[in-house]
Amino acid sequence: MKKLLLACLILIPTLGQAQGSDDDSTPEEPLRFIDRLYTGGDLSLNFGTYSFVYLAPMLGYNLFSDDLSVGVGGRYMYARDGIYDLNYHMYGGSAFARYLIGDFVILHAEYERLNVEFYSVLRGELTRDWIDVPLVGGGYRQNFGRGSYMQFLILYDLNNDYRSPYTTAFDIPITFRGGFVFKITDRY
Repeated sequence: MKKLLLACLILIPTLGQAQGSDDDSTPEEPLRFIDRLYTGGDLSLNFGTYSFVYLAPMLGYNLFSDDLSVGVGGRYMYARDGIYDLNYHMYGGSAFARYLIGDFVILHAEYERLNVEFYSVLRGELTRDWIDVPLVGGGYRQNFGRGSYMQFLILYDLNNDYRSPYTTAFDIPITFRGGFVFKITDRY
């Protein structure tokens, strides 16, 4: 009985090694620049008496891990009010940083530079101007594949400029966004 117990004590630890070990494999090569990139964006469409198109593509880069990233994006918005026969175009770009807390919570900061069209009381006509829109907020992301997720953000416009496209009828400078994000490669 003692010989059987001794044999088990010697053989059981070696069974795990006989099945193979990850330590014997070659070291994984470091991530390339393209492996840290992701893309995606937001899209909103509405057609009817009041038509609205919002396109916001983005390109991001994971800095040290998937938790901290920075990126750039474009913005285009078109709105048409069929009742008052008004057309409105806005375009520009943005730079952002985001931090992921756990698997689902996003902290987000963004700076947008937008060319907007607005009614100038002094000129008595529609005019265009560049405005700065710093946005901060957070949101939720839901993973649905390897490196892919959909996101929902609530962002606050720190400037609260009357020309901002994010000021609501109640003068609350909050915007809601939803979109999709995809890794460029499947390595990470």
